[in-house]
Amino acid sequence: MTGIPVPNLETLREMLAGHGIATRNIFDMLDRYGAEWPVLDTCIEFAAPPLRTHATVIHLSFDLERIVVGGRWPPSLARRLTEAAAVDQHAFDTRIRRGRGHPAPLLVPASVTERAAAVGAAAVPLAEAYFAS
Repeated sequence: MTGIPVPNLETLREMLAGHGIATRNIFDMLDRYGAEWPVLDTCIEFAAPPLRTHATVIHLSFDLERIVVGGRWPPSLARRLTEAAAVDQHAFDTRIRRGRGHPAPLLVPASVTERAAAVGAAAVPLAEAYFAS
């Protein structure tokens, strides 16, 4: 999706540097993460619209009910981002398909934050949603 920003942790690190908070790398930034950093509001404002666009395209292409966001993002920031980027239910085509309306995807923060790439950020919500005993 050409021209749409792709927010990530490096983007946040660059925003921090622009506000005088220098970090050596993403690991250093995550170790020093402060939920009170004022630049986080700017990060959310920057990241929410493209995340909403990406979530909408993914949902309409694959008909997903949930999209997990932020495996390595600090949990409080991932939660704020998913709330800000929530997809408007009224923006979707609500014609009945397979006996029900077409709901917007639910954006959820990842529950796996340590070693998210190794564990798979979507594994826990999928297990809870579909394989709960």
